[in-house]
Amino acid sequence: SDYVKRTMSTSGTNESKSNVETVINRVALLYAMIDEAQPLIEKLKLTKNAKYASEMKPFPVFSNADQSIFLVVNGKCDQYKCDRVATQWATLSTYLTIRTLSPDVVINAGSCGGIVPEYVFGKKEDSNKSDSNMNIADVFVGEKVLYSDRRIPLPAWTKWATGHYKLFGANYLSQKIKGLKKSPCIASSNSFDFTKEDIEIYKANNVNLKDMECAAIAEFCKHFDCKLIAIKGVTDLVAHHDAKHFEENLSKTVRNVADMVQKVISEIFGKKMSEIETSK
Repeated sequence: SDYVKRTMSTSGTNESKSNVETVINRVALLYAMIDEAQPLIEKLKLTKNAKYASEMKPFPVFSNADQSIFLVVNGKCDQYKCDRVATQWATLSTYLTIRTLSPDVVINAGSCGGIVPEYVFGKKEDSNKSDSNMNIADVFVGEKVLYSDRRIPLPAWTKWATGHYKLFGANYLSQKIKGLKKSPCIASSNSFDFTKEDIEIYKANNVNLKDMECAAIAEFCKHFDCKLIAIKGVTDLVAHHDAKHFEENLSKTVRNVADMVQKVISEIFGKKMSEIETSK
């Protein structure tokens, strides 16, 4: 497609003129788990798209009637019957989504852990107002994302390993949509738990959300010069809650995420990239 030709030719360029002037008319949503995606599928009345699911095997693909909105889920592992969470499947999903569907914007939506300094760092005085007021089922839009588990202490790789990918629309969307909070930084890791090295990265980079896919999606979006919006809902507070709390809070949280994603789509459709990018 023309979009893919353009993105291949401008790969690694964040601000090509055509990208900035693009009017947003097609959005692709990426979810790791079907339980995270189902409330939005129902809310937007999306249906299975057999044509694109066939082209993008093994990923389930949903769309609206005019194919201006696509939703791609990582699907389930045939052997273990669990959702394919984490970076490997998110990477392949992102690649196939961009190359096959040619979206103007990608939205990665789903659940995450909330990082409150009092619990993670053990120092109440490190808490700031926004973090200490974090509640279960709060929904955030991210400003940037990094890897906390891709650590390579060699000069040529150190910065690449961590990533530090800028996300799209955080200032604009947090101002326009009531109740949508802004996250200064999301950290992605292939583990539900965390290490002392993760904690050091959280503290050094003002991380307040932890997920398992966003950095991988952002890395590929950057390569193909495709804007990425990250919308994340808090299911548990890291170091304060456990996997049981994640399961208990998932349903409520993903319903809130679906509400916010619907508002995000309504807000960005028909607007130029530059209208959203330049918001302070």
